[in-house]
Amino acid sequence: MTDLIFPTNGWVNNFIIKIKDFQLSKTINEQIYFKFKVNHEKTFDSFFSNTNELVITELRNMFIKNACWIYVSGSTGTGISHLLQAAFNMALQNNINSTYLNINEILDSLTVLSSKDLSNYFDGLESHDLVCIDDIDKISNNIHLEEQVFYLLERIKNNSKTNLLIGAHVNASQIKCNLNDLQSRLKWALGLNLKEIPDDQNLNFLKFKTSRLGLEITDDVANYLLRRCGRGVLELSKVVDTIDSYSLKKGRAVTIPLVKEALSF
Repeated sequence: MTDLIFPTNGWVNNFIIKIKDFQLSKTINEQIYFKFKVNHEKTFDSFFSNTNELVITELRNMFIKNACWIYVSGSTGTGISHLLQAAFNMALQNNINSTYLNINEILDSLTVLSSKDLSNYFDGLESHDLVCIDDIDKISNNIHLEEQVFYLLERIKNNSKTNLLIGAHVNASQIKCNLNDLQSRLKWALGLNLKEIPDDQNLNFLKFKTSRLGLEITDDVANYLLRRCGRGVLELSKVVDTIDSYSLKKGRAVTIPLVKEALSF
C-alpha cells in the first residue's frame, strides 16, 4: 500500500496538495496534505473477471487510445476501486504519467475549506496521460469541489491525449450533482457496469483468491466456507485473508479444523 502525493508524475510515492495562503485565521497560513491509498497489488490479473471480461478489455485498451473517457459503475463489492487502481498501477509499470484521486477521501479532509481555498485545486492534472477519479458519486455534498472537478474535466476535454477513468457506485445519470454541467460532462464517458459475481461462481472465486495468495484449498474446505460464511465477495475475501494469516502463523495446511479455529466456528 502506497501513499500518493499530489500532483504525481506517476513515480512519486506521496501525494501533496498545497493551497497557498490558506488562512486558518487572519494570521496563520497552512499547507494541506492529503494521502490517497493505492494498493500496488491491485492489478487486472488479480481481479476475478469471469463475469466482467468486456469491462477488463475496455480498460486495458485505454492504453492504446487517446482522449478516452470511461465511467465504471457497479454495486458495493464489485471491485470498482480495484479496477481504477489496477489501471493506475499499469500506467506506472509502463512509465505513463498518471494520477489517482479519491473524492471520498478528499471530502473527509475538506471540512474547513471554502470556494476560495479550492480554486485551482487540480491545476496541471490535465497534462497527465491518465487521470483516475474514484468515488465520484460522493461529490454531491460539496458544490465547491464539484466546480473544481468540472473545470478539470473541461481542461481534459480540451487536451487531445489525456485519458479519463471514473469510478462510482451509480451511473452518471443517477449522480445527484448541484452542478448540472458536471453531470453532463460525466455522461460523455463510455459507461461500463460491473456485474456482481453470481452464486454459482463463488466456488471459482474462492479458488481464484486462494490461488493468488499461494494457498492450497480443497473443494471440501471451499464448500464448507460457502455453507458457513456469507457469499458476498467482500466477506469471502476477508475470510480468505484471515485463514491465510492464521495458516501462516500456525504453519499448518488449510483444513476444515484449521478453518474452524481461524474463524472461531
